[in-house]
Amino acid sequence: HLGIELIINPYEVAAEHLAHLAMYPQVTDFNLFLGDQVALVRIPIAEGSPLQDQTVMSFGQNAHIPQTLIAIIQRAGVSNMPSRDTVIRAGDEVYFFCELHRLKGLFRFLRLPERPARRVFINGGGHVGYALARRLERERVDVRILELSEERCHWLSQQLDHTLVLHANGCEAAALKAEGIEHADYFISVTDTDQVNIVSCTLARQHGAAHTLALVKQPEFIPIIAQRRVIDVTFSPRLLTARKILRFVRGENLDSFFAFLNSDIELLELKVRSGMRCCERRLADLELPAGTLVGAVKRGKELFVPRGDDTLRVGDTILLLQQRRNRQATTAFFLESPQPEPRPLADLPTRASA
Repeated sequence: HLGIELIINPYEVAAEHLAHLAMYPQVTDFNLFLGDQVALVRIPIAEGSPLQDQTVMSFGQNAHIPQTLIAIIQRAGVSNMPSRDTVIRAGDEVYFFCELHRLKGLFRFLRLPERPARRVFINGGGHVGYALARRLERERVDVRILELSEERCHWLSQQLDHTLVLHANGCEAAALKAEGIEHADYFISVTDTDQVNIVSCTLARQHGAAHTLALVKQPEFIPIIAQRRVIDVTFSPRLLTARKILRFVRGENLDSFFAFLNSDIELLELKVRSGMRCCERRLADLELPAGTLVGAVKRGKELFVPRGDDTLRVGDTILLLQQRRNRQATTAFFLESPQPEPRPLADLPTRASA
């Protein structure tokens, strides 16, 4: 026993994230919480979406999408926690809290296809590409890897059971068309070079791939690419790994910590303990710090997205969204026990007179 509590393989972290996105092509970010039972997903709002020009409150009152909450709205590269009266616009990217088994219902409401990716092209057969192909094989996805190194192609073909390994250049339009790129549900480029990943994804999109995803090692490129909308999703393995490590950092009451990329919004997973200010009180009665939202509650085997009439109880595990600038106030509210009120002088015991 070496006393090590957490060992992280960055390639597997990246592959896990990519596999989730491939299985849910409707979303551009995917994260699981509360024992992998609650999903936090980001979905772009297109022109004509049922959510376009609707308020957050009207979405919350819709009986067709129970136990689902709008947590964050990203607009023009800026992330904000919306109010009840916030109007959702076409072009927004919206984060939803949703029980995992209810995701298909959310997709139906938004008129998005429910099926996962069936054919995925992976450009680059290195560590990430190999780890991703293994995961997708287990989901019975038709996987095709494009790899420049003939030696690496030979090794991949021996290690993978159901993946078609192609000795081809993902930056050549002719090669992409020859392999039927127009039938790809997802084209994912994970080579060691940012420029190759960006160019190959752009070409794949031009020639018919439904969705594209690029590995980008330099995080500063990500918002630039997002603004130009030439690639559906970009990600940085370094930032994903850092986020994974932060989720493991915890204190006495804090189970995990999660930081959103390119945002000042953070998520805490914490247990409600006796003596906390929030214990046995309705959410509507809590004077929560500004920019704070309780997104989901796990109570024993029960999971639910709380409303104002719900009460937090000792033993609950909650997902709490906060803005970084209000971290101190939020921490004081949820993680510090309130000090007892001073007793009036009249209530204090007095020494009996001799």
